[in-house]
Amino acid sequence: MYYSGREIGYKLTEQFEDISGTILISAALFSLLYYFSCKFLTINDLWVLIIQFIGGLILFLIIALTLKLRVVDDLKEILFALKNKGVNTSNESI
Repeated sequence: MYYSGREIGYKLTEQFEDISGTILISAALFSLLYYFSCKFLTINDLWVLIIQFIGGLILFLIIALTLKLRVVDDLKEILFALKNKGVNTSNESI
């Protein structure tokens, strides 16, 4: 992290500030989902994993949208880029 700060002017404190919200939300959701799955889910481990993944993703997106975190905008950009990756927008003929 020191190297990136020196090379591109992105200080270590700025890096921690950028990821701190995401880490805190993820840690809280992990604790909540782990407690829930240990107490109430007595099914196959694969189904527990699927439920935890889907539940965690939905809760994370709800919290991130509510708090207007930058991660939502980044996710939209990535999904938009992946969606348009295979589309050729040039007018050149092959």
